[in-house]
Amino acid sequence: VWRGDQDERPLSLLGRSQAVEVAASLMADGEIDALFSSPALRCYESLAPLSDRLGLEVQVLDTLAEKGGDEELAEMIQRGLIAIEQIREELPEGRAVACSHGDIIPATIDVLRGMYGISAPSLERRGQWYTIEFDGDEVSVQLRETG
Repeated sequence: VWRGDQDERPLSLLGRSQAVEVAASLMADGEIDALFSSPALRCYESLAPLSDRLGLEVQVLDTLAEKGGDEELAEMIQRGLIAIEQIREELPEGRAVACSHGDIIPATIDVLRGMYGISAPSLERRGQWYTIEFDGDEVSVQLRETG
């Protein structure tokens, strides 16, 4: 049980194993051009296998951070949308991988569902991720997992 700052909590052994599996799955889907992480160590470590294999630096975005103690839900969601725009500006073409948290990701996906009139299943467990694809004004979201 971690008792320190949550942003300094490392991945567990299971989490490290899952990060390797997720990296292999993501690499199998094609070229990856950029990596983005929440400031939390466990998110950064989740991208380490990809970073090592691809030789890409992990870029930390504060907008991908977990919900702050007194932060309103709407503020967190706004940060999630800003993070998506930051990534799209940094990489207008190509494929990026971003690692964030179980509060901001589902909430931001819910807003994307409403904004674009799309459907997407909900995350059910760790080790799952969303693929968000932008094609002009069209957006699609898929839930993915290893195995």
